Amino acid sequence: MTAPVIVRNVIERRSVERALSRQIRWNKIRFSFSKTLYTGEYVLNPMPLALMATLLGVFISPSVAVQCGTFTALITLSRMMQTLIMARATSTRAELITLFCVPIQDLLQFAAQFVPYFSRRVSWRGHSARLGPGTLMILEGNEVVAAA
Repeated sequence: MTAPVIVRNVIERRSVERALSRQIRWNKIRFSFSKTLYTGEYVLNPMPLALMATLLGVFISPSVAVQCGTFTALITLSRMMQTLIMARATSTRAELITLFCVPIQDLLQFAAQFVPYFSRRVSWRGHSARLGPGTLMILEGNEVVAAA
């Protein structure tokens, strides 16, 4: 069941670096809640996995590469259509360039998902901290800032 109202998400324009930093912070917070569930999120972004299968297929046989490549193309087109449908549902103008950036966004998201396995440090509201138990943000002097 879905909600009867679409919640409009207001996103400010930001650089790719700031957007990735924010995404990585969210990833670290979700990772701190449950490492197992977080790891399961990789299947929610199938395009990078399909792309890796295509690249692996090149080494196996041309027919496997073609089949995987076709599957990757279908996934990519599905993600582009999803973006277009959501733009229309929220009365947002979907520019053509936005649609073609969807695969890049998915690949960057996939790469950002690996960061929490190697770092617990986050930047939040000008503070550099590490995530502690229960997603507490702990400053350098062990002062607790807030629960994330």
